[in-house]
Parts: sequence; structure tokens; C-alpha cells
Amino acid sequence: METTLFLKLLRHNVYYVKTDYVNYYITVPKNVSHAVKMVIDIKSNMDKYDILKNDKIWVEENVKAVFKDIDDYDITLILPVFNDEIVNYLNEGNADNYGKVDAVCGYLINSAYKVLSSNNLQIDNEITVINSDKYQNFLNWFINRYSSRVKGISLLELIRQDSATKTENYQTISTPNMSFVVGTNEPKEIPVEEETNLAFKNDTNIIDMGEDKQNKGFASYSLLAIFTILVSLVILYVVFK
Repeated sequence: METTLFLKLLRHNVYYVKTDYVNYYITVPKNVSHAVKMVIDIKSNMDKYDILKNDKIWVEENVKAVFKDIDDYDITLILPVFNDEIVNYLNEGNADNYGKVDAVCGYLINSAYKVLSSNNLQIDNEITVINSDKYQNFLNWFINRYSSRVKGISLLELIRQDSATKTENYQTISTPNMSFVVGTNEPKEIPVEEETNLAFKNDTNIIDMGEDKQNKGFASYSLLAIFTILVSLVILYVVFK
């Protein structure tokens, strides 16, 4: 088995693994504390990912397009590239040959297990296969054969489930002026301030220059009026004394 770091993403590293029976790409999460679950996606257009048959740059772009879309999710995706014989068995849809495809899939799973274990990861016993319109007959056969360990699902539904799981670990907190989300393992009660018209805290320095000028002008006019009245009283006192 030959393992090569193929692509670095934010949350996962993507490795290309070459073996005697099947080559494949696999995402290895960088920082997880829980057991990872292997997800196998048998693409109908497998040649797009076959680096032995096609231009390397073109294949790299195709692989990147697949894995970058799931980098935000806790999905350990395995993308196999079967040889022509196995692909023919899948295309024929003859159940008599499914046992040969099954044997290669078993080898794929064991090989991926070794890659993940070598990266100090715990692996869940359940295996997920992504539904495929082209190869669904085989996938149904495979799921029924290993119904206690294998389940089928669409990639969109898998992403939705992962998002829902993450949402359960977050709590929305509301205050009069904003709402925000914080990560938490236990529900916490947050005291809510009373509703006010203030948009800022008391320690925020707000200066309204227009209002300040208006107040100063009003004060100047008031002082002038008082001064005028006092002068008039003095003059009247002197004249009529």
C-alpha cells in the first residue's frame, strides 16, 4: 500500500492510496475527538478521478471539487477508483458478479481502516455508502448483505444530518439588541437586560455635535436677555431718582 498526501484542506487532509486491488482517495480529519465513520462514494464517472489514465492537473481539479464541498462537515469520505474489470461488473448489473465487487469493497474498507488508524483515529463500526442512480442495484445488494453494519444515504442528506448534529451543540442567545449563537454542551440561562432605547453601553462616548451647538446658542441668548434687563433697570433708576 502506497499512501500520498494529495490535497490539504482547512479541516481535512486528502490522501491518495494505491493498492494491488483498488486505488482510492480518503479524507483524514485533522482535529476530532470522536470516532469517525467511513463513507464510500462510488462515482458513476470514475475516470475523472483516475490519475493513472488522465492528466494529473485535470484529475486534481476534479478531486478538489468533490472534497472541498464537504470540508466543513464531519464526513470521512472514501472515493474509490476501481479497475476496468470491476467497473464492467458494476455496469453489467449481473448479481452473479457482485461477489467479486464485494471482495474488492471489503479490501477497500480494511485498507481505509488502516489509513485512519495510522492517523490515531477511532473508527465507527457503521459504514455508509452514498446512493448512486447508476450503481444502485449493487448498492442495494451490498446494503442487504451487510444490513447490520452498512446503510445507504444521499450525500445531501448526510450533510443535512451532520449540520443538524452540530446545531444540537449550539444555543441561540437573545438580548434586546441582538441574537447570537454560542457553542455549549449544557444549556445555560443568560440574563436578559431590560428593554431600553439606548443603542450603546454607558461606557461608550457618543457626541452629537448638532445638539451641542444648539444648546450653547440657547444659553448665549438667555444670558444676553438677562444682561439687557439689568441694564434697563439701572437706567430707569438713574432717570427717575
